[in-house]
Parts: sequence; C-alpha cells; structure tokens
Amino acid sequence: MLIAGNRVDTPLNLIGTCEGQNLPFNLREGARGHVLVDAGGSPNNVRTIPERAGQIEGEVAAGDWFDVMMGPECHDGIAWWMIDHPNVQGWMAAGVDDTYFVAPGCGGPTCGRG
Repeated sequence: MLIAGNRVDTPLNLIGTCEGQNLPFNLREGARGHVLVDAGGSPNNVRTIPERAGQIEGEVAAGDWFDVMMGPECHDGIAWWMIDHPNVQGWMAAGVDDTYFVAPGCGGPTCGRG
C-alpha cells in the first residue's frame, strides 16, 4: 500500500472500503484531515457531489488541513468525504488504487483557523 508515494509496512487500523477499492477508510466524521504532499505537491480537488463527474468547486493545497463533515460516500470506486476548508466546502476523494490523497490529522505545525 502506498501513502503519498511511500510504502508503509503496517496497515492502517481502519475498517471498511468502497467496492472495487483497496484503500481502507482513513478519515472519520468530526475529525481533521490534510492533503498529503506528494512529489509534485498537487492540490486535491473539491467537488459539488461525491463523484468524478461533479463540478470542481475549488481545491485544497498539499499540506493544508480541513474538517471532515460527513462521509464516506462511495462512488466510482472511491471514498468521498464532505470537507470544510477555509476556502472551499464540498466533496473530496480520499485516494485511488493504492494511493491516498489525504490523511487524518492536521499534517503541519498549526491546525487552527484565523
């Protein structure tokens, strides 16, 4: 399993996957998460609905944190989470295949708003 391009030796202590997906759910409602920093530092898209066909409302930069409002919703073989970020609110994909785009926690030295 890959997390942001790095192989992990121990599985995450999580339950559940979407049909056709290998990644266990790695977020939970009411918690914080962050976009993982990969080699390219790509942001993660935030969509209007939990599907690839959903209109892109904005994006969350690599390393930025967000609040998890609800989820997961499984569509397109992807776990989607409703997130709230200071600049955008909507649905974010947790990852595809064996690669996570997001992880639990703040991911940086600060996590508060303002």
